[in-house]
Amino acid sequence: MKKMKDSCFNEFDPNAMSVEAALENILKSISSIKTSEYVDLKSAYGRILSKNIKSKINVPNYKNSAMDGYAVNVGDFNEKNKTYDCIGESFAGNPFLKPVKKNQAIKVMTGGMVPSGCNAVVMKELITQKGRIITTKSRIIKDQNIRFPGEDIKKNEIVLKAGKEIDEIDIGILASLGIDRVFVKKKAYNRFCVNRR
Repeated sequence: MKKMKDSCFNEFDPNAMSVEAALENILKSISSIKTSEYVDLKSAYGRILSKNIKSKINVPNYKNSAMDGYAVNVGDFNEKNKTYDCIGESFAGNPFLKPVKKNQAIKVMTGGMVPSGCNAVVMKELITQKGRIITTKSRIIKDQNIRFPGEDIKKNEIVLKAGKEIDEIDIGILASLGIDRVFVKKKAYNRFCVNRR
């Protein structure tokens, strides 16, 4: 035991331990936590992940629109001033499920499923409309404004690594992936006895 330097405490206990020595002894007695526990997301905030988290799904998990507009089939020619017959709508949670033919269009909202047969989304600001007929003001590029399955997160991709302290953003990510429980390190508990003479 390190003897404390001269101080006002020496007259009470010449063998008293200094704060520095006490802290050193405490740190030596602490070891890393090896055990884990399985907790729900409500209890996971501020805890340390003990296992990598992999996504079980693609995000997005279907082809969807990156903006409000019209889903169309570009076809072989992507000339401007092309007309399409708008035959339906596709919104998030309420997709248009019928196949779409060339020269047809589907009104889509951001996040809405892009129907089968469509390979581009035209911004609503880049069309003119008369009744059901829309006309494009500019050339359309295949795949424009479409988000493909796995574009944000791929299935089996590690989204959070072991050792990460879980914050509110992580909670949101986990919830969006359908994960409601995670493995975290058990909390550390240290007890010290101070002997006062």
